[in-house]
Amino acid sequence: MIELLFQRGAFTAADTAATAGVMRVYALGLLGQTLVGALVRCYFSAGRPRWYPVGVMAAGIVATSVIGALTVGRWGVAGIAAANAFGITVTAALLLTGLRAARSGDRPGVTVGARRVLAELARPVLASALAVTA
Repeated sequence: MIELLFQRGAFTAADTAATAGVMRVYALGLLGQTLVGALVRCYFSAGRPRWYPVGVMAAGIVATSVIGALTVGRWGVAGIAAANAFGITVTAALLLTGLRAARSGDRPGVTVGARRVLAELARPVLASALAVTA
């Protein structure tokens, strides 16, 4: 796909290979990206406090920044991509944990069938893992 869209002119086959490698690492964070988008909407639709998603996003950004700074020297841009994948996955996990809280003031928690969710996510996670190794 990268070759089809970008490989022409100054963008060489080596650039395509490098970009493909980074995109494989970014693929590890696709599930986290998707979950964050869906879970944040749950907070707002349930009338939950807005500070929690903001705080969780800040924690994810801090995790991404710290890990990116620690890995960029050794792994280059792939380290930054890995940091992004980790940070957004941490954000998704914290948002999911917050939704499962029993009570938030006078608002009930949102029931999340974690086993069912994990079972449904097994196929896309496996597909992502296979895409990374391809």
